[in-house]
Amino acid sequence: MSSVQPSPETTPEPDEPQPPTQERWWWTGTYRAVLGAVVIGFQYDALSSGDASVWNWVIGGLGAVVVALGLYTVWTAYRSRGAGDVR
Repeated sequence: MSSVQPSPETTPEPDEPQPPTQERWWWTGTYRAVLGAVVIGFQYDALSSGDASVWNWVIGGLGAVVVALGLYTVWTAYRSRGAGDVR
């Protein structure tokens, strides 16, 4: 049996390894925004039914602040990395 070895001209070069997800520019901000949205989601029933206490509004407000911080973090990271670099 003969084994055919690819020539150096046809051998594809390996791609550079992808960084872990936690090291990508969008990870931290997106994580914060989703976490804040989950906090708001847990408070939504109490806030929308009219049975909310002051603490429901405080926690919902903190969730909204975390969402805003996450979106701001994603926006600034996007601008510092450049539009073409999605890693």
